[in-house]
Amino acid sequence: MSDSEAISKQEQTAALKTELLMLPNSVQEKNEWLVYTISNCPFCEKIKSLMEEEKIEVTQINCDIIGKKEAADLLAPFTENYRKYPMIFRDRGSIFVGGFDKTKTFLHEKKLPVLVTDADF
Repeated sequence: MSDSEAISKQEQTAALKTELLMLPNSVQEKNEWLVYTISNCPFCEKIKSLMEEEKIEVTQINCDIIGKKEAADLLAPFTENYRKYPMIFRDRGSIFVGGFDKTKTFLHEKKLPVLVTDADF
């Protein structure tokens, strides 16, 4: 890898880190769902299928470029230290729902998790 390619990769990683943290506050649509995923994750694939079945539009953010652990570390303050994928948020990122199982339960029972306050962001 050349120096310019390495710098470009570093710039992409820095931009993605910023996006990971800013995206929950930048989504404009009410009831917008954010789904943080990684590749080769069976539950990430399951949540995509479930959302399609329920006809729910989502914004999907793939965390592979900065790494599974680093992305989980960045998101931990917003997820009550939850570190598994997928990580699913609702209402423009203000409500952390959980992973696949909690989201599926929520969709079927319409039980909303506790609201993350603006002070937490």
